[in-house]
Amino acid sequence: MKKTKNSPNLLVTQESINSFVSSVSNTDRIGVDTEFIRTKTFFPKLCLLQISSEQHSTCIDLLKKNDLTLIWKEIFNPSKLKILHSARQDLEIFYLINKKIPPNIFDTQIAASLLGYSSQVGIKQLLEQELNIEINKTETRSDWSKRPLDAKQIQYAIEDVKHLVSLHSVLRKKLIDEGRYDWVLEDSSKIMSNPEDFFNPNQSWKRISGIKNLSPKNQNLAVKLAIWREKKAMEIDLPRQWTLNDQALIKIAKTKPNSLDQLNKLGVKTRNLEVMHHEQILKIIRQDLNGAKKSKTLVQKKRKLHPDPNLLKNFSKCINAKALELNIPSDVLASKKDCLSLLQDTNNSRLLNGWRKKVIGVKLVKLLSND
Repeated sequence: MKKTKNSPNLLVTQESINSFVSSVSNTDRIGVDTEFIRTKTFFPKLCLLQISSEQHSTCIDLLKKNDLTLIWKEIFNPSKLKILHSARQDLEIFYLINKKIPPNIFDTQIAASLLGYSSQVGIKQLLEQELNIEINKTETRSDWSKRPLDAKQIQYAIEDVKHLVSLHSVLRKKLIDEGRYDWVLEDSSKIMSNPEDFFNPNQSWKRISGIKNLSPKNQNLAVKLAIWREKKAMEIDLPRQWTLNDQALIKIAKTKPNSLDQLNKLGVKTRNLEVMHHEQILKIIRQDLNGAKKSKTLVQKKRKLHPDPNLLKNFSKCINAKALELNIPSDVLASKKDCLSLLQDTNNSRLLNGWRKKVIGVKLVKLLSND
């Protein structure tokens, strides 16, 4: 396999990429990781793609303009297991590039949580505990867009993916012994079950802290501002908080300024918003005031849920007892959000689908019926 002169672990040419693909094409599983930057943009900039098999590990320089068709074919091969750790951000990037999510995912963080680890366990701790391997994580906040990459960056990137196949082997055995391997595959397949919603401006209001505390009329305006902000941030490719931060958005929804001067007094005068954008905000406010519908927003519907504290306490007792029996964190079995979802929309609740239905969901429904 042809490698670059600068590093044997960094592929920069089409020939070396094609050669590497040939070396892993017949394997039934690969480790996958990415390195990207997103500090000054709305969309992540993918800089490196790391792939490993039992015999090979490498980094592919994605800033080089090579044809990645064969690479994507491997990643989207439904017969090949893709092993990642804390896969959500990687899957987001794959979706942005390919408009679909790779099938057949095994997330080692999810796997570890179903064996008793914290739901947020890092790859460093997991490798130390399961394989007695120490890796260096000092390059976590490295600038992956700079070229050339130095030896430490490349080594860091390789170590993030190099041991994933071996880790999968160890975790798989333990999970099969516990009867939980399918649980991991199920949960891994649902990391981004509705990816189109995540990048849908009409759903962006759901990420705004404080929106649930607004009155229905102010919520309606906040939702419209959130949709505008998301579209604008995408258009100019700047972080949404740089475009219009949550605090300013909430203030605008509450006070409804009617001039540039009033808008500026609220602190909406960042270097990223031109006067024409301020005018667009004012236009949204005027339209809302002139033709605001009295219908309640999705935000308001969720806000009206006031579950019985005693019922939630009984839920918690039941979940904690079962989690203790399984020796897994209680929030992995059923989070507070899961419980509220069960009370709000029984049919679509995660607790009444898949493995959780039999393990805990049916018991919680009985408590609900007895309430």
